[in-house]
Amino acid sequence: MLGHSAGAHITALLCASDDHMARVGATRGLIRAAVGMSGPYDFLDWIPTDERMQAAFGDSSRWPQTQPVLTADGLNPPMLLLHGERDDLCTPLHAPALRDAIVQRGGEAQFKWYPKLNHFNILGAFSRFRRWIEPRVVQDVKAFLETHRSSAAKRDATDGITPEIAT
Repeated sequence: MLGHSAGAHITALLCASDDHMARVGATRGLIRAAVGMSGPYDFLDWIPTDERMQAAFGDSSRWPQTQPVLTADGLNPPMLLLHGERDDLCTPLHAPALRDAIVQRGGEAQFKWYPKLNHFNILGAFSRFRRWIEPRVVQDVKAFLETHRSSAAKRDATDGITPEIAT
């Protein structure tokens, strides 16, 4: 699973605890590995100051459940968190905070910085026309997913599912 920006937030929520997947009758065990790019993972302080966020996240008693950094329990699938150092839309400090929360609770997470990238061109690095900006993004994601595809295939050899990576 891979998500960018709000998609990275959703990806992290689905990986961080079973509650969100249970709402659709699934478990996070379906996710073999996940990549979050430029995601907001720890923005609880922003919600009270922004009416749009209050409307989006509803009842204030549930706000902590919207924060992957707070809901991560260490039982998540392996995660790779990527962030451009020049991101001025979503602070790059969110990704290492989530990595630390996951690792402190016994889970597996990695974090990678990209000094030349911002919120948008980190995603553009997947385009063959923009890959030259920072080719390591695709290389890092592919290596991470290949590593975890191999371990997932061994772990799940009896379920008939073989994860695929398109490049």
